[in-house]
Amino acid sequence: MSSLTVYSSSGDGYVGNTNSSHSDCKSASSGNNVDYIGTTAQVRLNNSTGPFLYYIDRLFLSFDTSSLPNDSTITSATLSIYVTSKTNGGSKAVGPMSATPASTSVLVLDDFDQVGTTLFATATNIDSLTTNAYNSF
Repeated sequence: MSSLTVYSSSGDGYVGNTNSSHSDCKSASSGNNVDYIGTTAQVRLNNSTGPFLYYIDRLFLSFDTSSLPNDSTITSATLSIYVTSKTNGGSKAVGPMSATPASTSVLVLDDFDQVGTTLFATATNIDSLTTNAYNSF
């Protein structure tokens, strides 16, 4: 069995939504902030004390798997994310899901709701993530 390492590419980043309720944030059809050109990205699920009470930032990572032969059978995959910092997540958890952004090289506000419903690995409680290390899903 062979192994292939694929790194994420340009267009990686996040699309976020800030709103007055968690349900409005989660069900929004578009975001109100986007960043796809930085060297770091963020995932946020939180409430704040500002004029908007809730925010959700969704991380998008694109992978070029064109080097895989068409008849390949993928038996497993590991997603490793380097975590630089975290705050108390309470009962909040994160995990990899499918996404269908309009482009793999740039993110736009309308990509916010282009996240699937299938979780591809067990969600990890934010409090369980290790900082300054790779965390694998």
